[in-house]
Amino acid sequence: MSDAIESQTEPSAPQGMRKNGKQWHQTKTAFRPRSNQTSFAKRSEERLAMAAVKAKEKEMKDEKEAARQA
Repeated sequence: MSDAIESQTEPSAPQGMRKNGKQWHQTKTAFRPRSNQTSFAKRSEERLAMAAVKAKEKEMKDEKEAARQA
């Protein structure tokens, strides 16, 4: 005799017959994408990093233009 612990899971309620007759398909659920949702802190960090990159690019372009003008 082993002392196995039985896990108790609630059986899901039966949904009944599908109206379109395709019982072999999975039931559809609401599409809630979570991939594009980033935190405000992360977005603000990315904005600061992008601003630093743009400032460096502008500085490099200004130096190149100054060298071209001279």
